[in-house]
Amino acid sequence: MSLPQWTSRFTDDTVPGEDHLGIEGAAQGYQQYLIPGIITTTDHARYYSFYAWVLYRFIYDENSSRLLADFRGPYFRRHEVAFILGCYSHHKDTGVITGLVGGGTNNSKARRMWESSDPSPLDVDYFNNKLGGFGQYYRTAMQAMGLVADAERPRWVYRLTNRGRALAEAFEASIRDTAYFSALKKQGQLTSLAHEAALEYGSRGCLCSRVLSTSVDRSLLWDAFFRFDRSTDVRDPHARRRLTLGLILDLTAKSGKIPLQQSMRPALYLGEYAAGHRYEPADALSEWYTRWRLVQARHTYTSAIQLLWAAFLGRLWDVQDRGMTFSEFMDWVNAQLPSDQASVRVSEYLNQLCAATGLKGRWDRDYPLFDVTRKLGDRTDEYAMYIDALEERGSPSVLIGSAVCILSQFFLRFHGLHQSADSTWLEMARRPRLPIAQFFSDMRYQLGMPDWTVRRFLEWLYREYILGQHESIALEKLRYQQYDTFKFYYQDDVFRWPYGSKYSEPLRYPALRLENGLSILIDLGLVEEDQGGVCRLTDDGQRHLTCVLEAAGGN
Repeated sequence: MSLPQWTSRFTDDTVPGEDHLGIEGAAQGYQQYLIPGIITTTDHARYYSFYAWVLYRFIYDENSSRLLADFRGPYFRRHEVAFILGCYSHHKDTGVITGLVGGGTNNSKARRMWESSDPSPLDVDYFNNKLGGFGQYYRTAMQAMGLVADAERPRWVYRLTNRGRALAEAFEASIRDTAYFSALKKQGQLTSLAHEAALEYGSRGCLCSRVLSTSVDRSLLWDAFFRFDRSTDVRDPHARRRLTLGLILDLTAKSGKIPLQQSMRPALYLGEYAAGHRYEPADALSEWYTRWRLVQARHTYTSAIQLLWAAFLGRLWDVQDRGMTFSEFMDWVNAQLPSDQASVRVSEYLNQLCAATGLKGRWDRDYPLFDVTRKLGDRTDEYAMYIDALEERGSPSVLIGSAVCILSQFFLRFHGLHQSADSTWLEMARRPRLPIAQFFSDMRYQLGMPDWTVRRFLEWLYREYILGQHESIALEKLRYQQYDTFKFYYQDDVFRWPYGSKYSEPLRYPALRLENGLSILIDLGLVEEDQGGVCRLTDDGQRHLTCVLEAAGGN
């Protein structure tokens, strides 16, 4: 492939954004298939009840116009700001409540609302979307859950399903004896909320597991998330969500005294929460575990590529006055590697990685055992190497060296699965935007070339997987979304920096929706988490896990 051919900046206004290689979407779309109704911004189970209740009040008000235009804006805002104040007030003396939509970082916006006056106004600027957190995050999730449906007529507000209406009525029953609800019933809408009324509202309507544990809507939320009435066929989205929630419960049950949030990724990717503490999924969940493992595999693959992208952007900033040719950049890249590594054949480098695990040192024979030998313990597995690279993201030698090692070990770890053409593997591996399957096929082809060195490996990655990929994605965003995300321009064979200020790629693992699922299970009282992050199943959680396993066994 040739280098990018644009010759100058397309616009005067560029935007920072994220994922400028466009490679995270493959895993995110697959996660939505595996856990429909829970996304990376849906942290709390009770929002599904609260938003259903706001819709319910609007739809069934005898004076309602049923028009979406009348629902969005002031009507919705006043309900959500009151909810923010209620939840904040319930936690203001004991700590921050996380995931409070519109509440700001560490509840900073909620605190300012509270401290502004008593009563606090409900017509405040708190969120860009005129449907607040419902429009921004929860509406599509609630539709996937079967709680909200499309409008009956054009311009009408969304409909509630029978389950959505039952949740709304249950939430209302939980807050019916509050001064806030009494005032709403009399006046229809409120423009301010007294602190005393907010405190009472929070004690009945808060998002937290403590309040939800005594609320009427909790059992209905159990039903909404698990849907044991539905088929066990994985073509049913409710069955897929149930299996994923069951996997989280199983991960929790076997995590022991190890904090689950920080050990979930290695448990998925390496089968270990910590060195020597293995995770073996229940038999009925083994296939579902494999699917989620491949989500983490995609995250590992794309995150390593982004380490190389970050190194490119950092170097381009350093030479912004004069720019750099591709050859000059690659000379610099190879100078970041340990002595003479650039000239080592990739096949020999793979042999070295195998030998380091105690295998015989022939990658083409050892790869079937690499997955079970390279585990946690000495921080040389791909997960640990990436975490360590994040700590030293200012060092280009760490970024580049870590990326080479991570991608090479990733190839060794999953090469056997790729060779087998396993159908579950191919579900993820063939997903678009730098598909893993193509990476493996190209790697195997290149390994057959006698002069394929680490330097040529890096040249290939930068041409095909970074510079060419960025060109494609940036042009697509410019054409279809009308904004400029180009991070360099290429003119007279020289790469040049397009900005007046520095830009740093926001390195991090892409969001894992199992973490949001865990947060929801904690809200529902199925998992308990202590202050150290250690999780355990409650009696209700164990019962739900048993039911999931029984249902899955019937597949």
